[in-house]
Amino acid sequence: MKSTHILFTAFILMLGFAVSVQAQDRRKVNVSGFEGVNLGGSGNVYIKQGSAFSVEFSGSDEVFEEMKFDVRGNTLNIGRKGNSWWNSSKGRYEIYITMPNINRLGVSGSGNMEVEGTFKTDDLDISVSGSGEVRFGANAGDVDISVSGSGEVEMTGTGRNLTCHISGSGKVDGRDFKVANVDAHISGSGSVYIHASESIESRISGSGSVYYSGEPKKLNNNSSGSGKIRKID
Repeated sequence: MKSTHILFTAFILMLGFAVSVQAQDRRKVNVSGFEGVNLGGSGNVYIKQGSAFSVEFSGSDEVFEEMKFDVRGNTLNIGRKGNSWWNSSKGRYEIYITMPNINRLGVSGSGNMEVEGTFKTDDLDISVSGSGEVRFGANAGDVDISVSGSGEVEMTGTGRNLTCHISGSGKVDGRDFKVANVDAHISGSGSVYIHASESIESRISGSGSVYYSGEPKKLNNNSSGSGKIRKID
């Protein structure tokens, strides 16, 4: 009987812990009125396009208390309060966002950002500074991408005009992103993969490369160093 009682007590404690974790797993954050998201730090952000705003945080109490969510210039900025710090074992967190319009995505640090499905937008601005990643699918008009460091942007869908600026060893993987015109600027060993139908203009300083598929009517490469523009299957 004693062992049964101990097992029952342990079960109740585990159940209570599970309920507590589940209850704390998703915390609603009361912010709205933004069309872009910028992540500063090492978290993971998951975004989807929807009719209403929703922002939810998943992580420890300690991390949540030190997080800052604020909207400036139509962009939701996510980061830490002041100079707050937490160790890696307690610092893991995820943020789930639903928003009606998406026109800006940014990561500063080692965080990751991913958009569910394929969204529609007129113009799109993507920025990665550090070693972070942004992954998305979009049907867009003009797309502007900036990568500084070793970060990566991976995208699918379609666009009209694509402008890429890479400084460092970063990568823009748009081999499944079909556009008409590409303007690529690479400083360092970065790389751009893209499918273009009309034109590709590249300016490369260093050993960077532009890899393309499709049959663009115009190719122009201005390189200072060993950089090249190359066709791929």
